[in-house]
Amino acid sequence: MDQISEFSKKSGVSVQTLRYYDKMALLKPKTIGLDNNYRYYSKEQFERLLVIKKLKKMGLKLKEIKEMINYCDEKKIIMHQRRLQDEIDSRINYIKDLEKIILKMKKGKLNFEKELINLTNKKERRKSMKEKYNDHKTKLMACYKLFQENNLTDCFVALEELKKEMFYNEEALDPFWDNCAGDLFLGITFEVFKNNRAEDVNFLNIFNFRINGESQMNNLVEYVDALDKDSYSSICLANIVAMPNDTKLSIISIYKQIMKGYAMFETND
Repeated sequence: MDQISEFSKKSGVSVQTLRYYDKMALLKPKTIGLDNNYRYYSKEQFERLLVIKKLKKMGLKLKEIKEMINYCDEKKIIMHQRRLQDEIDSRINYIKDLEKIILKMKKGKLNFEKELINLTNKKERRKSMKEKYNDHKTKLMACYKLFQENNLTDCFVALEELKKEMFYNEEALDPFWDNCAGDLFLGITFEVFKNNRAEDVNFLNIFNFRINGESQMNNLVEYVDALDKDSYSSICLANIVAMPNDTKLSIISIYKQIMKGYAMFETND
């Protein structure tokens, strides 16, 4: 085994960093000398340090690395892969933005500062929506997993939380419309869970209220009337279908407007 100074030289990681890793329980020494209080590291710690360095290069923060090493599941890896893909997409968009600026410079039609601000604002809006989609899609599939496991109470709670994130607007003067659109989302989503294959559980099918390939949005009243009155879907949808037609159509319109921002990432265009 190596003392911390020797281990530092072999690994290329400073003594101060190794002590910090020890303090945060990310990389503990193999043993600590009883007489001299020295930290000693073995081959096992060296291999773990290689993993830490690799994960840092992948863009993970130390807290995330610690969680991933101690308990790594597929969802965490997928989420980070999507985050890296978003970063690549953002860089590609930067390149495209620069190409647009260069083209306008060549044509002599450019207020550089104004154009850069416009492109930056456009990119940030696009990035923000993509991040929301990735986050909420992960949560949607987590809800579906709870449904598959027949853990319905936790599924309902998780869906309610997802509804708040997707449909709650703190700036809305009247929360009635967004709240009703959110209830429409809950009922439709649970019906999609119940009646579709796993590969067909997505925001596009929820947007269209597509059950086994057929849209039910135009038959909403008849569909809800056929549900068990004590079912979760009926509880979410019954009040909406009982509203006056103009009110019902307005709620559906708000629902589609919000859902469109998520469904657009799943179209074939």
